[in-house]
Amino acid sequence: MKIEKVLNNNVVQALDNNVEYIVMGKGLGFQKKVGDLVDKEKIEKTFVLENTEAVEEWSRVYVNLPDGEMQVFLNILTFAEAVLQTKFDPSFFIALADHLHYAIERNREGVSLQNPLAWEVRKFYPREYEIGKQALRLIAKDLEVQLADDEAASVALHFVNA
Repeated sequence: MKIEKVLNNNVVQALDNNVEYIVMGKGLGFQKKVGDLVDKEKIEKTFVLENTEAVEEWSRVYVNLPDGEMQVFLNILTFAEAVLQTKFDPSFFIALADHLHYAIERNREGVSLQNPLAWEVRKFYPREYEIGKQALRLIAKDLEVQLADDEAASVALHFVNA
């Protein structure tokens, strides 16, 4: 598997047998360049890219995503996959990462949004809501950002609608 593009220190776009991938893992893109081989021991997550739009969307999100956030979002996804016993496709991860990144940005700017569906999400989707709560705990612990409780319901809705 060869690197086609380094998106950041932890995410690269790679090609293997004419199939495009987004490959994620701590330090995977650090000091790497186009043509280098992917260190398979560092791979934590691999997504197959099926079209050019997906490649462009990944690039848009990950070029501006701080390394620390990407790792936390990957941990959230891994936790959710274990709880829900499913695998999510690349577009889901893009949407989740994009949502969480801007939730963190809003928090830093002092902007708080309320989720009018928070009560319903807690009641009808308890597993997904717990994933949302775990996401907030990981963000607080690893990124030192306290998001409002309603954000757990917003995160949960991503998993409900996946």
